[in-house]
Amino acid sequence: MSFQLSTIPAGQVTLRGFEENGLHKHAQGIETFQQLANSNNLLANQEIIWEIPINFQLMSIWMKLVEVPSELAKSTILINSLGSNNNFVEAIAFNLKAKQLDNQSLWVGWEPPLTIFSKGSVLKAKTTVAVESIFLVGKECYFNSVIRGSIIQ
Repeated sequence: MSFQLSTIPAGQVTLRGFEENGLHKHAQGIETFQQLANSNNLLANQEIIWEIPINFQLMSIWMKLVEVPSELAKSTILINSLGSNNNFVEAIAFNLKAKQLDNQSLWVGWEPPLTIFSKGSVLKAKTTVAVESIFLVGKECYFNSVIRGSIIQ
């Protein structure tokens, strides 16, 4: 009787379990996380743009700043679902000092409330201070069709 760990590719999910005599058993899904990353230094108010190829659930935001942020330092993530350059709207905005890991740290980290960006949208991130790197960490998610409400008067 042979027993070894195995993985099974299953579309967008990889299953984990074990193989015994050629049969895969007790498989469970492994979550795959995606990173929208920028490791180029950005000046204050300079923007970075990502095109989103999947339905993306944002799980956390990590930034390494060039210097300790002031009380007024802010970051904004804008979204454009229409594909035109001028149609960006604010999706998330937060104070960098409030999300700083400790008083002297250059790292800012935050887990925002449930935020999902749809496939094909464009994200733009900018900060009011210089940034060394930005990481938006999340995972692919799936949408069912929209359920629309009715107005009753």
